[in-house]
Amino acid sequence: MDRIDWNDISYFLAVCRAGSLSAASRQLGVEHTTVGRRINVLERSLGSRLFDRSRDGYVATSRGAEIRALAEDMEVAADALIRRGGGGDAQIAGTLRITSTETLCSEFLVPTLPRLMSRYPGLRVEVVADNSNLSLARREADMALRMARPEGGSLVTRVVASVGYGVYASKAFCRKFGLEPGNFEPDMHPVVGFDDTGAEFGATRWLSAACAAVGARPVFVSNSLVSQYAAVVGGIGAGVLPSYMAERDKRLVRLLGPRQVISRDLWLVYHRDVRELARLRTVADFVVNEAKNQRALLEGPRR
Repeated sequence: MDRIDWNDISYFLAVCRAGSLSAASRQLGVEHTTVGRRINVLERSLGSRLFDRSRDGYVATSRGAEIRALAEDMEVAADALIRRGGGGDAQIAGTLRITSTETLCSEFLVPTLPRLMSRYPGLRVEVVADNSNLSLARREADMALRMARPEGGSLVTRVVASVGYGVYASKAFCRKFGLEPGNFEPDMHPVVGFDDTGAEFGATRWLSAACAAVGARPVFVSNSLVSQYAAVVGGIGAGVLPSYMAERDKRLVRLLGPRQVISRDLWLVYHRDVRELARLRTVADFVVNEAKNQRALLEGPRR
């Protein structure tokens, strides 16, 4: 095995995460040919093929997956060394990667960012809308907004808001079935819900219990809250939706509010190794303040 150029590790991880040379090159700010050349050099240095190449992109081989795990450990250790040795980053500039669910990103987080980024023009924000829990320890993200408190002694967690969920249906659906606010009978009209992948989701458990009590089953299920929202708007059935999505949609009628359904804590999370980053503290404080300003939107109606 030849001596490794450690800079090639960053190219390798970028391709692992982006899935293609072109996407990785955009993240790194270099030509895709440069990325491809550095990957080839790394493979020669290690004496192993790290990726399977196809028209659909680059997929790590079994050997590549092993190397990725080691490379990410190196990345975490290097970042921690820099932060602790340098006493933190005093500049409100650079890149901060935030992850949350697709709906929280589109309905709450992203609409707030223009105010933040106009205030700090040197700040670059990456938003990863993903329902899976990206690893903060492995730097898949710097900060997360999550609907459940994560486990792990190395994480800093803080409740920033309460998010309310209600039962909603389209106006046309309500006219068809004679539904009015306060009226939700899943055995008497169609229901929209989560598939089995959302079994641990609080709103899913509530809906499952409501259906089970009367022997009903949803007529439409999806692992995507966006798809469920579209199904409710389209009149397929009544469904449980977060108030921050449904309350502003004039096509929908609230049948039950959060007091009758469920509310959940929204957690701001980051790894303790990045807590001294000035840009992280700034963004965290901004998000907390925005959550307070938009409390009514996130909590939903109190009646």
